[in-house]
Amino acid sequence: MKFAAVIVIYRPKIKDLAALIESIREQVDAVYIMNNGASGEVERFLEAQGVQVFDMQGNRGIAMALNTAAAQAKKSGLDFLVTFDQDSVAQPGHVQGLYQCWKEKQNQGIAVGGVGPGFYDTRSGQDFQYPFYRGRGLRVEKIYPSD
Repeated sequence: MKFAAVIVIYRPKIKDLAALIESIREQVDAVYIMNNGASGEVERFLEAQGVQVFDMQGNRGIAMALNTAAAQAKKSGLDFLVTFDQDSVAQPGHVQGLYQCWKEKQNQGIAVGGVGPGFYDTRSGQDFQYPFYRGRGLRVEKIYPSD
């Protein structure tokens, strides 16, 4: 399986971006930076990082950035996208852990559209586990992972 890390940026801090790229580079086959707005200093930093930068021509929004990344990954023969906020840091084994979770559910006969981690917010000092959402007719159901 081949993986692309997708980082959508808008006015990022170089130190945050550097930490994220360093934490994820060895876990994936490609790093895509979706530039929704960065300074020239950040753009020069990214040129030296050996990552693929896609200029979104201004802030086109996260959906456009993710759709562009998905199209590029498909064109490049990659199998999975792992998305990150610009101030995230991936733990060692993060991508493999997500893939293992996906594979276990697939092996159980569950059609999986996506998997995701819980995370620790350094600003609030709290752990978070966001739900997934599933449509049921006209209703939307929140699904929280059991672990």
